[in-house]
Amino acid sequence: MPNPEDLAIIHTNGVSEAEVPEQETPDIPPALLVQLIAKSDMMWRETQRRDGNAVWHSWQWMRGFYAMLGIWILTVGVGLWIYAHSRDVEVMVQTVIYNAEGQFLSLGVPQKLLAYEPEDGQWRDMLGQWVHKRQWRSDEPSATLARANWAWVYKHTCGNATKRLERDEEQEKPLQAGKLTRSIKLKSITKTPTPQSFQVLWEETSIDKAKVTKEIATYTGTFTVGRYKPTSVSDAQENNLGLCVTSYDVRPQL
Repeated sequence: MPNPEDLAIIHTNGVSEAEVPEQETPDIPPALLVQLIAKSDMMWRETQRRDGNAVWHSWQWMRGFYAMLGIWILTVGVGLWIYAHSRDVEVMVQTVIYNAEGQFLSLGVPQKLLAYEPEDGQWRDMLGQWVHKRQWRSDEPSATLARANWAWVYKHTCGNATKRLERDEEQEKPLQAGKLTRSIKLKSITKTPTPQSFQVLWEETSIDKAKVTKEIATYTGTFTVGRYKPTSVSDAQENNLGLCVTSYDVRPQL
C-alpha cells in the first residue's frame, strides 16, 4: 500500500509541497462585505426589472403588430367583398298602368326579376324583334346597324341557342359588307301547346345588287323561350325583363 508521503505527492500532482503556492484571500471587513452583497442584489434586481420591461415592451409591440395586421386583413376583406358585389345587378319589376288622365299608376309592389311572370304579349314583342334583327341585312359598308342588331340578339339569347347563333354568324357573316339587302315582314306569332314555345311566320324580301335579282320567301320558326338574370348594367338596360330564346328552328315554307 502507498504511504502517506506518496499520497501527498499524488495529491499535489507531482509537485513538492514546498513548491505549491499559497492562496491568499484578502480580508474584507464585514461592513464592506454587506455593502457588496447589497449592491450585487440591487444590480441583479435592476437587471431583472430591465429584462422584464424589455419583455413587456416587446409583447406590447407584438400585440400592436397583430392588431394592425388584423385590421388590415379585415379592411382588405371588406374591400374585396364590396368589389365583388358591386358588380352584381339586382333588377326589380314594377307593374304600372296608364290611366285616362295620362298618369302612370303603380300596381302592387316591386318584384324581383325572375319572380315576375311575363305576359304572352311581352314574349311576342321580344320574338318579333329577335327575328327582325337576326334576319335583316344591309349593304352598309360600316355595318353599324348590323352590329347593334346582333348585339341585341345575343343579349336575348341564352342556353344552347347561343352556340347555334354563333355558328350561324360564322357561316352567314352578317357583319361583312356585301351586295345583299333583306327586309323582314312579320305575319304571325302564335303560342304553341308546348310550354314556353312560340311559332313565328315571316316573309323575307332579298335583293342581290350584284345579280340584280329580287327574291321573296316565307319562313316558319319554332322558338323555345326562357329567362335569365342580367349580370351587368348594360345587359339589364338592353334586356330589362330577362327574356331570351333558348332554342330555335327555322324552315322555309315550300
